[in-house]
Amino acid sequence: SAMKCDNCGGTTSSASPIFVDGDNTAPSSVSTYCIDGTNGNACTLPFGPLCVLAQTSGMTHSDGYVGVYVDSGNGYVLVSDPSRKYAKNQVVVDRCYTNLLSVKVVNTNRNAWIGDIQVSKDYGATYSAMKCDNCGGTTSSASPIFVDGDNTAPSSVSTYCIDGTNGNACTLPFGPLCVLAQTSGMTHSDGYVGVYVDSGNGYVLVSDPSRKYAKNQVVVDRCYTNLLSVKVVNTNRNAWIGDIQVSKDYGATYSAMKCDN
Repeated sequence: SAMKCDNCGGTTSSASPIFVDGDNTAPSSVSTYCIDGTNGNACTLPFGPLCVLAQTSGMTHSDGYVGVYVDSGNGYVLVSDPSRKYAKNQVVVDRCYTNLLSVKVVNTNRNAWIGDIQVSKDYGATYSAMKCDNCGGTTSSASPIFVDGDNTAPSSVSTYCIDGTNGNACTLPFGPLCVLAQTSGMTHSDGYVGVYVDSGNGYVLVSDPSRKYAKNQVVVDRCYTNLLSVKVVNTNRNAWIGDIQVSKDYGATYSAMKCDN
């Protein structure tokens, strides 16, 4: 399969084909290029098994602006062009890493972007949706995700990251440890529940205790690099019944968590 270039120019990262030149210009016909070699510029094609793919959706009004940052162990690095309007179905990011901690997205433009942000653990052979840690909406799946500079999102989107003009960015951690809390489908299972997660910095509330969760509704679906404990409480007299599970393989498989007290 084609290798992927980490710091090449062009519209794709695929090195099949790749244009390599000592000059500092590339013809418009090439999709991936490594130029300016006479000035010492070289391009890297890492063979890390972890790949990030961000692509604009094909739905109406999905074209827009988005800044994508990747933390592969040395802090966040910008890997897209936030000033560029990405067209429908256009690939924004397609890069692979030896290590992957997190992806961050933000849109400082008032022209929203809708797309899919996915991760691969097998050098791009298969992909699965990344999960957003602090997005709004009814799900945490970033496939699709609505990213906008405004502070409102249409009711039709299930996952959104908004208010980017005020500096709000959303984080998609690639921790292998995922927590899934979901209301049961049995009679009278709908109710209220507060779910707290301690990923190393104390307990953080990750559900809405004032919200009545419907039958079969997902309450929490988040992943972490580190996971110490989960805590649950219901301060309402309307009981909640559901399943709280953990995954050690980024959501591929889940098993029931065990309650200590």
